[in-house]
Amino acid sequence: MRGLLAGASAILCLSLVACGGSGRPAEPTLSPPPIDPRLRVLDQGAMTLDIGAGATETLDPAALALDAGLPLACGDVVFLFVWRVQQQETVEVAGRLTGDRFAIGEGRQGQASVNGCILLEAVNEAKSAVAVDLRFFIAEVRR
Repeated sequence: MRGLLAGASAILCLSLVACGGSGRPAEPTLSPPPIDPRLRVLDQGAMTLDIGAGATETLDPAALALDAGLPLACGDVVFLFVWRVQQQETVEVAGRLTGDRFAIGEGRQGQASVNGCILLEAVNEAKSAVAVDLRFFIAEVRR
């Protein structure tokens, strides 16, 4: 009987490890943003932004397209993205174009799409650092 219990215990332990049973519920992976059928996806990626307390992290969609080997004019790029803050804090996502700054979204998670000429700013106004998971798609309008 003791051997049977030990074997059952080992199987349960292995199934918990295999199923991610660390005692915490697993965070869902970031779902892609809705992609308009008039767009053609050229590349996609994911990253984590580490943003210090009271700091701002800037993203350049046109530079990301160039890094992916897509030599497109920024006006031809559509940047679709979703974000989720790993902590319970929120971030503000803003855009900057020719010096003008405008709100895109705010919260622990969200989604948006912008023209590739717009610089994105993720602003952490919290008193502690945050990690923001970002999933993005680089697309162009179908012609």
